[in-house]
Amino acid sequence: MFVVPPVMVSLAKQWQMMNNKYDLSSLKQIISSAAPLSRDLIEICAHILPHVQIFQAYGMTEACGNISMENPKEGPPFSGSTGTLMPLIQSKLGSVTTMKPLPPNQMGEICIRGPTITLGYFNNPKATNVGIDE
Repeated sequence: MFVVPPVMVSLAKQWQMMNNKYDLSSLKQIISSAAPLSRDLIEICAHILPHVQIFQAYGMTEACGNISMENPKEGPPFSGSTGTLMPLIQSKLGSVTTMKPLPPNQMGEICIRGPTITLGYFNNPKATNVGIDE
């Protein structure tokens, strides 16, 4: 099930009502994106649905979907990470002022490229020039 964080909040708050009304035993995974989930919220939902894998994804419209997704097989659950890059996606962290690559654990702008990334904004070359470089 793909959900946004407010749905996870609703699940946590209304669990007793939902548990009596709906059979969620066939639910295997919940993937949330659009905003980060707090560790506390993930842990509450994991306690409510212990048979369900819960993880986060990071994406954007310009990428035509996900850029990265947490994979429970690759790391500890509830890490707060958005996981590893999707296949064929490359990324770097660039300085906001110079756009030169930064080393790990620095603050900067996430730059991505791949076959699913838009080539530009429709009829808007100015926005394309600001947001997309070579």
